[in-house]
Amino acid sequence: MNTTTNRVIEALYCDGKAQLTALVNTLPESEKRSLVEPLMSVLQSGRDDDRINAIYVLGLLGPIASSAVPAMIQAPQTSRLANVGWEVTTALPKIGAQYAVPALIEALGPPPQEGAQGWATRQHDARIMEHLAAFGPEAASAAPHLAAFLGSYTAEDALGKMGPAAVAAVLKRVQVQQGSKTHPYIYINAADVLASVGSASSQPLREAFDAATTENQRLAILNIFQHGPTSSRRMSLPLELYVVLVEKCFAQEGRELCQKTHEIVASRSDLIPALKAGMASTNVYIRANSAAAVLRQKPDDADALENILSLLKNDDDKVKLVALDAVADAKSTCDKLVPGLTKLWRDSSSLIRNGATKCLAVNGFLGRIMNDQLAAVSAINLAPLAADADDPVYPPMPSNEFIHQWLERQFNKNLVFQCARRPAQPAFLRKHILIEVHADAFGRIQRGMMPMQQTGLYAFDGSQLMYLNGSACNATIRKILQSEGVALDRIDPNALAWFFYGTLLEGFAFSQHSLVEPRNDAGIKPVFSGPSVVATKVGGWVVSFWTLLTWGACLGVHRSLHQHTVSVSPQFEITAEHNQLVESWVNH
Repeated sequence: MNTTTNRVIEALYCDGKAQLTALVNTLPESEKRSLVEPLMSVLQSGRDDDRINAIYVLGLLGPIASSAVPAMIQAPQTSRLANVGWEVTTALPKIGAQYAVPALIEALGPPPQEGAQGWATRQHDARIMEHLAAFGPEAASAAPHLAAFLGSYTAEDALGKMGPAAVAAVLKRVQVQQGSKTHPYIYINAADVLASVGSASSQPLREAFDAATTENQRLAILNIFQHGPTSSRRMSLPLELYVVLVEKCFAQEGRELCQKTHEIVASRSDLIPALKAGMASTNVYIRANSAAAVLRQKPDDADALENILSLLKNDDDKVKLVALDAVADAKSTCDKLVPGLTKLWRDSSSLIRNGATKCLAVNGFLGRIMNDQLAAVSAINLAPLAADADDPVYPPMPSNEFIHQWLERQFNKNLVFQCARRPAQPAFLRKHILIEVHADAFGRIQRGMMPMQQTGLYAFDGSQLMYLNGSACNATIRKILQSEGVALDRIDPNALAWFFYGTLLEGFAFSQHSLVEPRNDAGIKPVFSGPSVVATKVGGWVVSFWTLLTWGACLGVHRSLHQHTVSVSPQFEITAEHNQLVESWVNH
């Protein structure tokens, strides 16, 4: 070492930083270069106080000291004083990010394993992250590496100082990691990063949504907003990020995505202007969800109400369903929606009817209209039209012995036969008679609340019994209608509805279901209609009717109003849809 170099090394042991700065600044570049190796020796063997000064001087040397970066990174590991690590954090940015950041990335250990002990970052890695944080955006190349440590307690500090590049890395990390076992700290710390970066997070957030290819990836981003920044840091996500959330999530078809977004934005009154702008979107999903979100916060908002009601009146069923889903997801309490929703109970699509019902139930409207609608119910005479005297003679009633033997052969078990009776006969059946059979241990379909008293409805064609209840009833009904050659649009709707509800609906045996029609004296505009039969364009029929299901126990009486749609193809294939709309429970 030359005299100047010796003087600097000696100053490490006795002089302060001010004297060291003045001394180093007087040296020519050639002599500064000669200082690097001796200073590295001090880092490896000197006292902690001497190491601190050596690190300080290396920082003064700037890029000249780039070869000393690995030794500087390792110095705190063999030191007792935390000041050594702090000094490295200050000195490395002076040497330059192009030299220090790659070395710091290389010095990082493997990411912690998720689990009970995986979230406390190792001391060495925590120190590396502090060094990287000092570089700010200049250390952006380290963001993907640090994102793997997002569940730790220190990675978010460094990432938050790196800017938008860190946000992109964090969003990618949470999307890859989305799953039921993902630790919530990942989302909490991710929110810390977005809050630290602030409004500059908007663009990478928008790009992450655009790049997401699965629903889970989008839901992972939503989890960041649900968990929010750490409360102790007193940070919050900027409004611009919520605007992106509304723009991207409300445009999606995924129900869970929209539901979570509504929950997130529900308390953000500062988002109302953005939601109002969304109501003018050409995207029906954004338009419907934005209007529904406004109604959740402002149930009296006329523009949002008009927006939703216009969508509910749209001729396109898909548009109606989008609007129904939006209102249900937003959980709006706007009671001015009720008339528009109840009108959809008359819609020809069961999806629309079901959607309207669920929407009313979710938003608490169903109970308000329940009693009124049930009060408008009038039972229809259950006896179908009798056959004329000139009609052909029906097949004769089989003997009880024949029925008993037939059932035992069919079910391959001994039965305690009770009785068989002939219920009211629908006029459109000419070749079959209906028989209601009672037997103990019937072994077929249990009906009602009496396990030992089984009832089955059969059709008899003169030679065999055909079971009209249970899983195979659709095929049996098809066979009977084909044999009869009936034209369903010429049949009395009440008789046809009686036949279908007696065969397709549970509870028929104990008279739990009753056919209904609106009462003329109720003073209430009902949302249901009497039985009807409508021919379809393809040669089939649609039979629609309503029933009132009533059953009671010692605690009270339960009543529920049901809508039924039975579609019959030209080949007599049967498809039935049943939808419960309103119900009530009356205590004794």
